[in-house]
Amino acid sequence: MLIYFSFCLFFLEVSLTGTMYNAKHHGVT
Repeated sequence: MLIYFSFCLFFLEVSLTGTMYNAKHHGVT
């Protein structure tokens, strides 16, 4: 259960930073 929760947090953080990086890279705010 704890491993699953950690995985969810990790995935959320990765997707969040990924979208932010894409927005900056494409110049979209």
